[in-house]
Amino acid sequence: MPVIGPIDPKRMYALKEVADLFRVTPMSVLRWIRSGKLPAFAIGSVIRVYGHDLIADTQVPAQKSKPTPQGPRVPPKARQR
Repeated sequence: MPVIGPIDPKRMYALKEVADLFRVTPMSVLRWIRSGKLPAFAIGSVIRVYGHDLIADTQVPAQKSKPTPQGPRVPPKARQR
């Protein structure tokens, strides 16, 4: 996840601030929280995220995608049956 600005580990960030930092929608941040990828807590009805959790999340290496098959791509019509 690319981050736009510096993150203060001691600060609490609102949902919108986290979305702005990562250039995503607030709904995406909410999905991260609900799926357990991003720890958060609520103060009343306002969701907050600690800066140190944002820093830890950005330092986790991304999962590698499956390797693509090697070799020339043969169009379906050119294949022999």
